[in-house]
Amino acid sequence: MNSLKYWLIIIFALSIQSNFKNASAQWIQTGDLNDIGLYPFISVVDSNTVWIAGGDVSAVVYRTTNGGLNWISVPTSGLQFALSGISAKDASTAFVCDYAGNEAGGNAKVFKTTNAGMNWILIDSTGGTNGFFNGIEFSKTQSQFGVTFSDPPAGQGNTYFLLKTTNGGNNWSRSSAPGIPNTVGLFFTLFVIDPLMYGFQTINLTTFQTKSYITKDGGTSWINGNQNITYAEGVDLVFSDNKQTGLITNYNISHEIFRTTNGGVNWNSGSTGLNLSGFSGACWISGTNTVFVFSNASTSGNNIIRSDDGGFSWTAQSTSGTLGLREMDYARYDNTIVAYCVSSKGNILKSRQSVQTTGVLQSGNNTPGDFELHQNYPNPFNPNTKIRFSIAAETNYGTQNVKLIVYDLLGKEIVKLADNKLSAGTYEVEFDGGNLPSGIYYYRLSAENHVEAKSMILIK
Repeated sequence: MNSLKYWLIIIFALSIQSNFKNASAQWIQTGDLNDIGLYPFISVVDSNTVWIAGGDVSAVVYRTTNGGLNWISVPTSGLQFALSGISAKDASTAFVCDYAGNEAGGNAKVFKTTNAGMNWILIDSTGGTNGFFNGIEFSKTQSQFGVTFSDPPAGQGNTYFLLKTTNGGNNWSRSSAPGIPNTVGLFFTLFVIDPLMYGFQTINLTTFQTKSYITKDGGTSWINGNQNITYAEGVDLVFSDNKQTGLITNYNISHEIFRTTNGGVNWNSGSTGLNLSGFSGACWISGTNTVFVFSNASTSGNNIIRSDDGGFSWTAQSTSGTLGLREMDYARYDNTIVAYCVSSKGNILKSRQSVQTTGVLQSGNNTPGDFELHQNYPNPFNPNTKIRFSIAAETNYGTQNVKLIVYDLLGKEIVKLADNKLSAGTYEVEFDGGNLPSGIYYYRLSAENHVEAKSMILIK
């Protein structure tokens, strides 16, 4: 009896130790998919619903609807080749793209399911003999807008093939980006801010130099960034919602990153200062200054690092020893994110972390019919309040220079909450009066020919 009791105590102690070890990790493993391929893509709908797609030869798709406790194989009948991107809208609806089954590409295709894979509907195909889709993404702030892009179907140097949707994927229209001699696009590098700004990374197959390729006017013109990165795969491209600050990750022993503060026109080299090896990816959390960088290295080291100041300083995170990370996605709930990351071996990591929201966030997906400044809420407040405003569409997908400024009773400017070019939509920004005395303050919104002001009361 005493011997049995002894072993029960030992087992209980080991269980507690294991649980403490798991709890101390910022990222915990929540799945292991053996057949997902070397290049898996992930799409997070919410904290419970996540889709993963890939495959080495044929299409493989999985999803969970219970936060990673179980991963269910999704039927792929009608999908001929391995997949090179996925973006899901809910537990039933997802979009995938392929690369026509070989390194050169071919007649690559985009598909949609609305019944969790029971049927896959062809949306469009590239046509030529070199089509090679590199990803599909929807905007985090304007979820009705999405983009997918392919290498030039007619071969290197010809125009890139793009599809765009403005109604959540119900309809897609063809678009393009001018060709660049001897270049193709890169997996995992597509980013989408809104209908005006999106882009991806290109690589020159002779020099192995990669450059960002960005549009800020919905595809009318493109910026081919001047950073000089000389490594091929895995250099990721991400941007803040402010459309000015962005990061490009790299793969070299100096742990180098590249940072822009002027929307991708110029890039400056910097270092994370941490031992992050392998081809690196990145994930910028919408509405915050938080960005994650992760590594697909097969050796130990810092496999995920985090910055809360837009890439200036970094801290390492624990990943339970999981290596070879390929792609990360997340869902944000105010100041909390639930993030998932998938590895080239099919290991899936999950993390719940706090973030600090900042700047102007889009609220809702409808296009307002009128210019309107709403009353702050709460009001009176102590010390934080939120201000919502609506910008009507002056032109189709056009932007307006919008300013939102807080003044005291004497008309002195206290803080500029917004000074951005914004497309039509409803936005929300938080004002922190923690360093101000109690009193009446005014906030004034101006955009094009519209001006409106309201008062608010700070009570401490």
